[in-house]
Amino acid sequence: MACACCPGSAGRLPGDDMGLGKTIQVLSLLVLAQGRHAGDDAPSLLVAPASLLANWAAEIARFVPGLKARIVHPSAMSAEEAKQLTPAGLAGLDLAITSLWLAAAACRR
Repeated sequence: MACACCPGSAGRLPGDDMGLGKTIQVLSLLVLAQGRHAGDDAPSLLVAPASLLANWAAEIARFVPGLKARIVHPSAMSAEEAKQLTPAGLAGLDLAITSLWLAAAACRR
């Protein structure tokens, strides 16, 4: 497992079969990163299937309620909100959660 807060990592986390504990591992690493990057305005980015975005938000609320996370996806914000979203608008967050499709679309721009 690799993450941006770990030496020698390329900022990646695994995606594999369900039920292997990835969620709690990722949340643990985010809490660790939160302590190491205090004052850093850039949130971590979690990219997941759109059908799981609400699940991630629920797990964060359940296990690490102090983690400041936001779903950055049309299903969770108005079109006007999405148009006005800038990197500065994400400052203060620990985590931005988005979908595979939206992340790929942003890369194509």
